[in-house]
Amino acid sequence: MKIPGKDPNLLLEKALLGKNAGVNAAKENKVSKQQAPSQSVSADQVDISEKARTLQKLNQLAALGGEVRIERVEQLQAEIKAGTYALDTEKIAEKLLRATVIDKIL
Repeated sequence: MKIPGKDPNLLLEKALLGKNAGVNAAKENKVSKQQAPSQSVSADQVDISEKARTLQKLNQLAALGGEVRIERVEQLQAEIKAGTYALDTEKIAEKLLRATVIDKIL
């Protein structure tokens, strides 16, 4: 489903990072669109699909938060082995719904 006039990267960033996200991406898009006519045209050309750009943006966002906290992992493993790990079902439901919405945007 396409939403006319809406940048899927911006919508995705807002969904993942909150309402203040995407300000830099919107500025980058405006700057790149303004610079495009002044750039020289070459014989070689690569077209990247919107979906590929969105996936690239997701990879960049994932890389920013890719820090593994070993202490937290060990704590969770111990809780699971002891049978004391409690799931936050509301958080899980929220993330599932958010993922569903993101899939529909893409």
